[in-house]
Amino acid sequence: MAQFSDSLRLQRPDDGTSPTSLSRLDITAFTNRLAYLQEPEKITARRRLSAGMSGAASTECELWA
Repeated sequence: MAQFSDSLRLQRPDDGTSPTSLSRLDITAFTNRLAYLQEPEKITARRRLSAGMSGAASTECELWA
């Protein structure tokens, strides 16, 4: 979840402070960021999958529920 928060702070004009403004684009930006971080091996593939499952998946469920 911390990586998702970091992604929101880096990529949104409101620094991710407005949960009502979350959208599918934020999830896409987060998964793209994980792929970017994995490329130069800043994170492992396992960590990327773990972060994606715990961060974006739970948030996406909340967004579209």
